[in-house]
Amino acid sequence: MTNAVPLDHRAWRVGSCTGPVSTPGQFASVLSNPDSLFVQSEFVNGEEFDDMDTFRVLGPSTAAGSSGTEQLDVTAPTARWGHAAVVDTTRGVLVLYGGFGGDTDTWQLPLAGPVTRAWRRTATTGPGPKGFLTMAFDAARNKVVLAGGSHAPIVGVPENAASREVWEYTSDGTTGVWTRSVGSLPQARAGGQVMVFDSARQALVLYGGLATSVAGASDVLERGPDSDTWVVRQQTTAPVPSPGHAMVYDPVGDRTLAFLPTATTLSVWEWDAALGTWAVRTSDTAPASRTWM
Repeated sequence: MTNAVPLDHRAWRVGSCTGPVSTPGQFASVLSNPDSLFVQSEFVNGEEFDDMDTFRVLGPSTAAGSSGTEQLDVTAPTARWGHAAVVDTTRGVLVLYGGFGGDTDTWQLPLAGPVTRAWRRTATTGPGPKGFLTMAFDAARNKVVLAGGSHAPIVGVPENAASREVWEYTSDGTTGVWTRSVGSLPQARAGGQVMVFDSARQALVLYGGLATSVAGASDVLERGPDSDTWVVRQQTTAPVPSPGHAMVYDPVGDRTLAFLPTATTLSVWEWDAALGTWAVRTSDTAPASRTWM
């Protein structure tokens, strides 16, 4: 089930009752141009499902409550979970990296052109095998930025070790290159952290995640356009830490919104970057509580 909330008021509505099977470790993205896009990787009972349907591209909805038409591409990333993907708005491509089962490959999918689009693997090396990372497109630098995550088993690194690393990705459309940033996160994030780009301030905003394997972090980290240093923002109020929240920047309202689970429903919090405060936003209706959105 898909839920949506219009930007001009705060009443949730159900947008779709059909679509791909809901699974933990999936990634979904809605694009304003040119289509609506959904990309999913399945992880059930500890297994990645390696079939052609593993990554799904859905076209724009043709009717109210419709989830769109599935567009399959036989050249697609292998099955994985805990991966991340983000839209590079400058180049008009979706960039996907990592995940358990995905090792270190990077894939791109063009967002314009034929109805059935072709994935391209643009890099086979990069930040190393890891999952539960977060990615955002930094439009000020025209780079995809990756932060944190848990290391997959590799020589010299403990399995599931939390990462402080920050990496940046650029591509000419055919070949991509990852470069490690000189500025690391102040504290490692093992997973569940979410990062967005605040276009008004030209800054990356990262919130939450697991500071350890069990403890959630409630600090807000920001990186501006002129420095690689991450700044911990002081907060007078903050939501209860949750490793399974979602977050988005709303350019219309110039605000960052976080969606966090409670005992019964999702709560919506608004981050005021100027004041360094969170404020909870009430709604007449709200989706049922859920994590790892």
